[in-house]
Amino acid sequence: MDNDGKVKDLVSKSKNAFLDWKNLEVGSRELYDLEVEFAASKKNRNYVVMITLLVFLIAVVGTAYAVTRYIQEAGKVVPVQIKDFEDVNLKDILDVAKKYEQNLRKTRADQENLKLSMNEEIDNLNSKAERDVSIVMASGESENMKKLRVAAIYKKRNSDSAIIKSEYGEKIAAKEEEIKEIEKAMASYDAAVLDKARKQDEILNNQRRMAELQQQELINSYEERIRSITANFEAENASVKRDSARLASVLKNKLDPVFKEENIKKILSDKKTKTVPALADQTSVAILDKDKAASAGEIDSIRGESEKVIVLLDQLAKVPYQNSVADAVKRLNEKELFIRNGYESVWNKSAQKIDEKNRYIENFSNAFDYYIQASGVSGYVIDPVSSDEIIVFMNRILEIKTGDKAYVFRNDNEPIGEIEFYYTDDRLFARETGSPQQGADKKQIRPFDRILVIIR
Repeated sequence: MDNDGKVKDLVSKSKNAFLDWKNLEVGSRELYDLEVEFAASKKNRNYVVMITLLVFLIAVVGTAYAVTRYIQEAGKVVPVQIKDFEDVNLKDILDVAKKYEQNLRKTRADQENLKLSMNEEIDNLNSKAERDVSIVMASGESENMKKLRVAAIYKKRNSDSAIIKSEYGEKIAAKEEEIKEIEKAMASYDAAVLDKARKQDEILNNQRRMAELQQQELINSYEERIRSITANFEAENASVKRDSARLASVLKNKLDPVFKEENIKKILSDKKTKTVPALADQTSVAILDKDKAASAGEIDSIRGESEKVIVLLDQLAKVPYQNSVADAVKRLNEKELFIRNGYESVWNKSAQKIDEKNRYIENFSNAFDYYIQASGVSGYVIDPVSSDEIIVFMNRILEIKTGDKAYVFRNDNEPIGEIEFYYTDDRLFARETGSPQQGADKKQIRPFDRILVIIR
């Protein structure tokens, strides 16, 4: 653990405090000299006393060693509970210690980098000096001149090298001082922190016990509130579920009803085969467009709107309806395709009929053209619907404009009236503008009356 080092330091200091023996001061006094005494009484030597003293000395040494070992082993097993330190703000301690260590590593790395840079520059000077010496030695100068130039090269190298060592030496020395300051701060910080930790330990223990009591009271209070809130929530949840079920039933009846009307049920049961629309061919569309029955743009617009309806119905079919709405969407899709196919079929058939009638009318037009050319007139009245809307057939070689006028006569010598031409949707019509007769004698324009255009 990160705290093991600090704990061991504290234990070691505690043990040293208990085992701190003061040095006993021994005064200067006359000692008993055995050699002198033995020399004085060689003849009265007693070996029993010597053996006794030797045994006593061995016993004292053995006892001292045993006591020392016992104290050491007892100190090693001093019980230390880590929880006694758990209230100490170890995070802050470790953060500061880590910061000191990082600063120490960085300063040492900077010092090493300075040394490397210094050595590199000195090596460069040496290499340059060797190259310059080689060049001098290879030159054709005299030996004395070579010696002078080589000496100058080495002198300059030594001077530059001394400058580099001086510059870097100051920086390296400064880094060394920084390292000592950091190590000193680390040492004083460790001692101060551990002393503070010991002083605060008892206070923190009391505060922890008080906090535990307050925490337990708070826990009991919150548990009671949680039980009350849980009961209220369960009751509210049950009520919400009941309301949700009722609302779901109401919404289902509103949004996905069961149609009970007989006519609706009959429509829903009338299934159609879904088929891809068979489009009217381009020839039919061109005939309708030319005859102004339906333009190509109108037909494309109807097709586009039909496709949009189908897309919407396909999207509605993805909604998980379960009652009559699901069948209604299917029937609508089928019937839209049926109607679309019907439109395409009607356009084809209409174009065919229009084409047949146009050819039939063309036959009559050819006959009228021949009759007009044979009779030498400009045209004939076909149907005088009213005096303002007279259907005429004119010689197609004539370029008749709106506002042109013509005479109407029945026989060569029987004038009927005067008309004026106009166009409606590119179709030529005429309106009566005058008559030679008045009142009861006025003659009505009839079919096949002759028309003679007034040339201006």
